[in-house]
Amino acid sequence: MEYAKLVAEYLKILIWPGVALTFILLFRAKISSAIGRLNSVDVAGMQASFAEGAEEARQETEELTLTAAEGEQNTPPEQAPSDEAERPSVLSPVPVPHPAFRRARDRAHRDPAEAVDMAWGIMEDALITALQARGVRLDQLVGARDSFINHYLAVAGMTVEARMTWSNLRTLHRTSAHAPDAPTLQAAIAYVESCRSFTVVALEALASAPLPQG
Repeated sequence: MEYAKLVAEYLKILIWPGVALTFILLFRAKISSAIGRLNSVDVAGMQASFAEGAEEARQETEELTLTAAEGEQNTPPEQAPSDEAERPSVLSPVPVPHPAFRRARDRAHRDPAEAVDMAWGIMEDALITALQARGVRLDQLVGARDSFINHYLAVAGMTVEARMTWSNLRTLHRTSAHAPDAPTLQAAIAYVESCRSFTVVALEALASAPLPQG
């Protein structure tokens, strides 16, 4: 009797895994399809989120560019520098790397995530080069390069809104690095153009503002 009870208890333990296994075997095609649909929904959600962020960044950088252009137009003639000799703190002009950004834009057609990574790297390198041209030593660099640049953007007098745009571009770059399927072609192109526009404004700010020398 005791043996029969013991067998019955074992059967109770084993029956549910057996039922689960049978269920999986019978409906594995439907289960696989459902999982595939969930993955597709996740990817679509990431792409929509990234596209929205990239479009917001594009609009923000366009506004920054327009604001900077209006500031130059409103500068009284007697305050506008006539040549580089009147700006002795600028050691050398740093051109905007437009060709590099064009290459990143072209890359977006083949690999949107790689284009995002290229654009962020081009922008970072250009701003680091500008800081070096202003006498900021890289041995002062503590922590990540993006935080180092953000600090000097604040020192150069860039607005909170402008530095929020920088942070948004950084967040989008990190999102793309962790989820390469997130950027679509159009979103990657918007991101590249945002980085290019931000670089234009930031280089001007770093070239004209008094920065502490290293």
